[in-house]
Amino acid sequence: MILLEEYKEEREIEYRGEKYLVRDNGAIMRLPKTDGTKRRLDNKWSFGTLNKDSGYLYFSSEPVHRIVACAFIYNNDKTNLVVDHIDTNKQNNRASNLRWVTRLENLVLNEITRTKVELLCHMSIEEILKDMSVLQKIKLPQNLEWMGQVTKEEAVRALENWGKWVSEKQVLIQKGAFPERIIKSMYNPRQENLGVYPLEPTGINLDLKDYFNKLQKDLVFYEKRYSNNCYQYKITDFAYNKKENYIAVATSSEGGIKSLFVTYIRRINDKFEYETRSFFLEDAVNKYMTLARNEKWSGGEVFDDYC
Repeated sequence: MILLEEYKEEREIEYRGEKYLVRDNGAIMRLPKTDGTKRRLDNKWSFGTLNKDSGYLYFSSEPVHRIVACAFIYNNDKTNLVVDHIDTNKQNNRASNLRWVTRLENLVLNEITRTKVELLCHMSIEEILKDMSVLQKIKLPQNLEWMGQVTKEEAVRALENWGKWVSEKQVLIQKGAFPERIIKSMYNPRQENLGVYPLEPTGINLDLKDYFNKLQKDLVFYEKRYSNNCYQYKITDFAYNKKENYIAVATSSEGGIKSLFVTYIRRINDKFEYETRSFFLEDAVNKYMTLARNEKWSGGEVFDDYC
């Protein structure tokens, strides 16, 4: 394959008892054992094979991204850190796209796991990281029990690094460092089950048109409480997509690293169902509201496509 030969640097490392040649383009080649044992995959360059369950590329039973990171990204504590893909593409194992992060940093960077923790604690991730003692007051699922041992210093560092990495990613996107991607879905589903929607119509035989007629700019669309704090999400824009039968509502809220939102409302089994995506920048809100109106977006990719 031609892509296998497109690299600038090649290194040799030992990883989990095996020796590999590793290229900065994400390709690896396992070297034969010194005892002369012949194996089918030895001496063959490969980007790895896709694991459909995890979405990562593997060589034999080893994750390729970890082998590449061990070869090119300095880390004096490989046992306690995980590898993060900067552009969120699990199959882009170029050395420049990888970095070592703590498990906590990895959780904060992943919107799905970050949301799960927020729902468990009934608090925003920023509030949790500022006061990790809240985790002592709830029963964490087994796969998150380790969070109870996170120190205050590590939590503060994770929050700081998150803000820094977000800024760095924005610069890379503006410079065109990431390849174009096809956005498979118009929105990233995220079920929101905290708080209330004060404008939601009540009664029988209601439809989306009834809901749409109640929407106005600057009205409170969604309200939730974390501990003693009340957060209100006010409407900045809204649209009714009759073709696909949903309403899109853009809102903003004070506080938090992400303070802009687009919520999609559908009528399913006589209930209003909500799915929300959060954003850093207004151009992303403009993009997704434009698409909601079935209009052509001419601004190309935006920063929040990658977050």
